Amino acid sequence: MLAKEKDFKAFLENGKASTTAVDSCGTVRVPTGVELFYQLYVVRLCSMVQPDASNQMDSPIWTPLHARRPERYIMIMGFAAKGEDWQPLIEQFLRASKTVAQNDRTLEICVFDNRGIGKSSVPKPKTAYSTEIMAADALGLMDHLGWSKAHVVGFSMGGMIACKLASMQPHRVFSLCLISVTGGGWQIIPSTSKALGTFLKGMMDRSNRGRALTDVKFHFSSATRHAMYEGREIREILEEQYEASSAQYGRQLPEGEGGHAHACWTHSVTVEDVRSIQSGGFPVLLIHGREDLVAEYRHAETLALRLGARLVLLHGAHFIPRECSFEISELLLSWTSSQELQGTDGDDKSSFAKIVTGLVASSDRASKVALDPLIVNRIRRDSKDRDPVGQRCMPGWCCF
Repeated sequence: MLAKEKDFKAFLENGKASTTAVDSCGTVRVPTGVELFYQLYVVRLCSMVQPDASNQMDSPIWTPLHARRPERYIMIMGFAAKGEDWQPLIEQFLRASKTVAQNDRTLEICVFDNRGIGKSSVPKPKTAYSTEIMAADALGLMDHLGWSKAHVVGFSMGGMIACKLASMQPHRVFSLCLISVTGGGWQIIPSTSKALGTFLKGMMDRSNRGRALTDVKFHFSSATRHAMYEGREIREILEEQYEASSAQYGRQLPEGEGGHAHACWTHSVTVEDVRSIQSGGFPVLLIHGREDLVAEYRHAETLALRLGARLVLLHGAHFIPRECSFEISELLLSWTSSQELQGTDGDDKSSFAKIVTGLVASSDRASKVALDPLIVNRIRRDSKDRDPVGQRCMPGWCCF
């Protein structure tokens, strides 16, 4: 949730500063037969110490104390989106927030273009696209990097792929984080008249301008879209950015777009998937926007219940890796640090509550939080405008 002018400035820059952390990039052919373009970011989070009297610099000095093994993250993007769309979140990692204990951590973050988009292969048959096949792509990329295990983070369709990856090879997962995700199939169809109307209008207008208008409305909350920055609505600036990007880089090829749609439509989380994920013993976290018109948060509730996962609701729409990048980065860094230090016991509810409470207490942007997530019972669909004391959540869930 954005609150200050400096927040809007960083938001509109869309993570450009993150490119300084790219350690390597390239294209690799994975065992599934496609070529994947990937980028590997290395982010070093070190202890901040005050300069001594002899130092003339005004700013603090960041120095490493004791090296620890790298924390590896494979981050899987969503429908019609490239790996570089993770940049706003990676930039927040680079800022090494002061609200989280960051002593001497090195993050190795791999982002990549899924098959069907960007610089990766674009198979023509729709049958070449499924969340199982695309999960195998990601596992092949992990093999190429020499990663036996990683924290797996997925957004939207990428969350579906991440879920399949975790069920296919649970022994390779440290933790699983699913952002703006549903169970696939009919759940990807907008069910409200507002969302359906926007979707149909976007389908009818295939121009770059029409696509930009639709995407911005789906991706960002009304509060963000209608906020003012330098005398203009944020919505106008975002629409210009989206339209310019389409004009510069071109639209996704029809085969790729159709393939991604096919993967989402045919995706499901089976009973066997749930059992396999739970057998891995790793913690699972779902993060979702309360104003998401693309993936309604009731579907995230259902999936969280099935997986026995934590669920955090943020004040944002669908594309919260950009709109709520600050909150997500804080939450992820705290959460994975907690797992590193305490093992992978996903039942430590008090630990999770402390993480979220600390995040809310330290952030002037997280304006609402549910009462103690350990004592409240269930989220109400109409609760987003209610006082947080009146909200009800599942144990271990919380709402910003």
